[in-house]
Amino acid sequence: MKTIRPAGKAVLLLSIAMLIISNISLAQEQFRLSDYKNPDYKWKQLDLRFGLGGDNRFYKQEIEYGTSEKQKQYQMNNNLSADYYATKNSRSYQGYQNFIISGNINANKYSDLDLNENRENTTKGNSQGVLLMAWQDRRGPGCAAGGIYS
Repeated sequence: MKTIRPAGKAVLLLSIAMLIISNISLAQEQFRLSDYKNPDYKWKQLDLRFGLGGDNRFYKQEIEYGTSEKQKQYQMNNNLSADYYATKNSRSYQGYQNFIISGNINANKYSDLDLNENRENTTKGNSQGVLLMAWQDRRGPGCAAGGIYS
């Protein structure tokens, strides 16, 4: 028959004591949601995002009929965006605002060189774009007009 070592006895007694204490302690009293008051706060945030991307491809292809071509492809993608977010909570006003401005530039070039006929076909393209977005949500008395945070 095995006996319990002193360290094992201490762990066993500590576990039993924790169990008894946790059963004796009182839990939180009943909580009424109607008594809860949301705190007043303001929060503002600005996120800046930078995106750079690109791709270069070079390859040479030889076809059975004796023709030989070289192809090159370049691609570049860039974007920049700023996102402003503000929220406010008080007894008389709850709401948020969000403004986004974003821009992008994309460029690409593709060239196909036929080495036998010494002929090159090239295609180039680019695009630019700008995005502006704004929205808000307001609740509270007097929120029908205005709404800019103080």
